[in-house]
Amino acid sequence: MLISRMIIFSSLWLTASGQVNGENLQADFFEGRYQGQGRGCGGVLTIRHQSISWHSQALNCEIKNYEVTEQEHRGYSHRIFYLVQKKNKSCRLHALELIHDEYFPNYVGGWYANAYLSKNEYDRRIEKTSSYGCVFIKKLNPRNNPEPTDLPNSK
Repeated sequence: MLISRMIIFSSLWLTASGQVNGENLQADFFEGRYQGQGRGCGGVLTIRHQSISWHSQALNCEIKNYEVTEQEHRGYSHRIFYLVQKKNKSCRLHALELIHDEYFPNYVGGWYANAYLSKNEYDRRIEKTSSYGCVFIKKLNPRNNPEPTDLPNSK
């Protein structure tokens, strides 16, 4: 009985800290393909290890290198900031914020991105929202879209 409680506690702790099967959930959680929704946002945002591409009606970006400046994980709510370091000439993006809303536990819906087009706008991000924001649906990828574990089962 004590051993089974220790195993359950250990697995819950590892899941809460982002460690599942020896992998760090936070490192690649945001990687994937996102389909933009709405006017001006139709297009695709793709996050890969060390590269980002965002092609929409307003942006045409190929980012070759970025730095993660902030990252936050609370339950189903997630947020990350990418600071652009190297990009193509036509890309106006200085930084990108990607957010997952806690009210969408399936990780397919509930994604929002804010584009910061200048350093000044990025530095003032706490005071106001960005000048360009979009709603996204993430293409399902079981590797980094974990199924919710605490939802009631429907019969």
